[in-house]
Amino acid sequence: MEQTSAPLAARLPAATDLLAHAWQIYKDKFKRFLEIYWRGLIGVAPFLAVLALIALTSKLVTEANLKLPLVSVLIVLGVITFLGFIYYAVRTQIGLMLYFEKSENVPAQEIFNNTKNYFWRFLGVTLLNALLVLLWTLLFIIPGVVFSIYYTFGTMVLLFEGIGSKAALKRSQELVTGYWWGVLGRFVLLGLIYGVVALILSVPNLVLPPSSVYSVIWGGVVQIINFLIGPLFGVYSYLIYKNLVAIKSQT
Repeated sequence: MEQTSAPLAARLPAATDLLAHAWQIYKDKFKRFLEIYWRGLIGVAPFLAVLALIALTSKLVTEANLKLPLVSVLIVLGVITFLGFIYYAVRTQIGLMLYFEKSENVPAQEIFNNTKNYFWRFLGVTLLNALLVLLWTLLFIIPGVVFSIYYTFGTMVLLFEGIGSKAALKRSQELVTGYWWGVLGRFVLLGLIYGVVALILSVPNLVLPPSSVYSVIWGGVVQIINFLIGPLFGVYSYLIYKNLVAIKSQT
């Protein structure tokens, strides 16, 4: 992995500066992030209802020992429900990322409606990224790690530069080249911060009875917290991407 030393004037900002900037953007747009989550939840609500129906019907099928046709219907509904979750989860992720560059004055409904235009390309970049990293990992673990960093901005390139799947990953690699260690170090810091947060959130599990209602409730609370802080980490990554774009445009 060939790396070149970046000149002093072209170095990435310090991780602490990036985090402080990300926190400011996160605070300013927090309400909009919540609105995007709400739009995604509205979209997925019918699938939650189907999931509840499947759970209820599955119990009845088991108790009544019913035959294949009804089981087949449940399987089909289960697949449709899974795909529905994926569809709205991806659109929600796209909506959050689009708001990184949008003013908080732009309505959430407008942004969320626009996510339909990116869905298939975004999913394509994500799956291609995962496949290529997996293939590199199968060759040896280290190449998998290397290229996971190189391709990490593929979806941002797609959304903010309008480049297709393969070209987006290539562009991401071009942006990271020469700054691989700097990008890795900043993501390591982010991982450590999240690790500390996760450790703190896991403390109640030490005293709550396993599989109890309190444990289940706390698990739900943890998931909500993860959703709420997710955009902060996304903004942090976005700022690294934007700084790389600025640096590369000067060379």
